[in-house]
Amino acid sequence: MMGAGAFIMAEFLNIPYTQIAVAAIGPAFLYYLAIWLGVDLYARRAGLQPTPKNEMPKPADFLAPDKAIPLFFPIATVIYFLFQGYTPSFAGAASIIVLILTCAVVRPFSQETRKQGLRACWAGLARDVYEGMVEAGRALVMIAPLLACAAIVVKVLTATGAGVKISNLLFSVSDQGLIVALLLAAVLSIVLGMDVPTTASYVLAAAVAAPSLVRLGLPELTGHLFVFYYAILSAITPPVCASVYAAAALAGANFWKVAGRALSLAGAVYVVPFLFVFRPGILAQGGTGQVILDVGVASAAVFAVSVGFSGYLRGTLSIIGRGLFLAAAALLFYAAPMADVVGGAALIGLLAWRFIRGERKSLSPG
Repeated sequence: MMGAGAFIMAEFLNIPYTQIAVAAIGPAFLYYLAIWLGVDLYARRAGLQPTPKNEMPKPADFLAPDKAIPLFFPIATVIYFLFQGYTPSFAGAASIIVLILTCAVVRPFSQETRKQGLRACWAGLARDVYEGMVEAGRALVMIAPLLACAAIVVKVLTATGAGVKISNLLFSVSDQGLIVALLLAAVLSIVLGMDVPTTASYVLAAAVAAPSLVRLGLPELTGHLFVFYYAILSAITPPVCASVYAAAALAGANFWKVAGRALSLAGAVYVVPFLFVFRPGILAQGGTGQVILDVGVASAAVFAVSVGFSGYLRGTLSIIGRGLFLAAAALLFYAAPMADVVGGAALIGLLAWRFIRGERKSLSPG
């Protein structure tokens, strides 16, 4: 399940939404892997304790039929209709109908309904449907003007030729190498995505940066996912990063400190788009063996980058130790069989070194 930006991408590229969803599974997995590793390694380094087991939610609390069926059944409906070739609008409407029907069938059997009565159950369901319609209308009112403004900006860029000039600029630097062009496209996507919602930021990046990447020889889907990814990362990239402002306000902390912490925790996230540019198996392109190899090597690279940025693995790492992990990540980043072998061997050696060192520390007196 992806946001509205993916549906717009399907319209731009004139391909099925399901093709985009399947291609995005690998990048999404690497994104969450990088976030999980960054947060986990930082928590271990800072000595943060996990949530006590007695405060953890019990499986029965969220797997009870009256809660699980209305939650998962509509999602399964959306996925079914999308993969059957129906339009996203039809799939979304069908899932809404299924949600209302499942709530109407399941809620009367819940313990709360038995206490309140059937009439109260129907009244509560009608109230929830009405409130959902109101919230949907409010969300639409918020999104529509932003998309309209983004469309105006795109039209201005097209009419003035600024978008073409920027695209030509990115294309001209391709003589310096594809990496340079990708870096410029990434920076441009982040700048265009600052202080605007995901959908609007993607529309801007797709109009300005994506065409130049396609001209450089990247497949259209790869180029659009590349700029889409970096447009989203503008939310945590200083100086304009609304998510960091919100987090700093909630934590009562200095904005720049929170911004620096966000960058260190999500450092590995910034390299994921480059990985799926040079390793198309991450986007489910190629055979099964290619997909498994590319996702596996990319996961190892993300792990090495996360350790290098966090500076922790079974103990605090020195500058040299962090550099070694980043060097192993660089080898895994380079899409070549020999680099994969050398980088994988280097990472295994570094892991063995850290685990042996950690065991020696635990066995040492005091």
